Amino acid sequence: MLMLQHRLYFLRHGETEWNRERRLQGLTDIPLNDIGRAQAKRHGNMMRSLDEQWENYTFWVSPMVRARETFTIIHDILGVDIKARFDPLLQEGSFGRWEGLTWSDVIEREPENHMRWFENSWDYAPHEGNTYRDLSIRFTEWASNMTGPSVIISHGGISRAVRALYLDIDKTKLASLSMPQDRFMCLEKGEVIFL
Repeated sequence: MLMLQHRLYFLRHGETEWNRERRLQGLTDIPLNDIGRAQAKRHGNMMRSLDEQWENYTFWVSPMVRARETFTIIHDILGVDIKARFDPLLQEGSFGRWEGLTWSDVIEREPENHMRWFENSWDYAPHEGNTYRDLSIRFTEWASNMTGPSVIISHGGISRAVRALYLDIDKTKLASLSMPQDRFMCLEKGEVIFL
């Protein structure tokens, strides 16, 4: 179980066209669509309404374009002097040869592989992609560098790994654990609150 010494806000990037199509992005660098930009604005407005001194937070951002765009929109709304620290440890995991396919494609073409992944994505990744265990190792490495209150702008896969570590969730349930793009999480004192 992962212990955090400071408050952490975790935001998933806004929607992309591939998200909308239920197409696996992984390490494919896809920009936000109009809905995704609106979701990032919603995050920024919600953050602005919170009683936080955002200039005292470190903003950690995945280097992928969809996360960078989300940060830029939030930065403009908050209107305070914050800088992004782009960290490859926070980029999405790879889906290997599944990237670019829709979930329907995967189920149709590789039903056994899909079921094996769905039942144990903590330890199984088809086609040399990443497991959630891989992502949790990356996140644990990132967390060792956390020295104060932080905001992460990252991806759905990383969010599942974070909750698996922080809440000690049953690892066989990770594939079905949702991470909405129109809400974000606050992790503090062993609890996760969606805002």
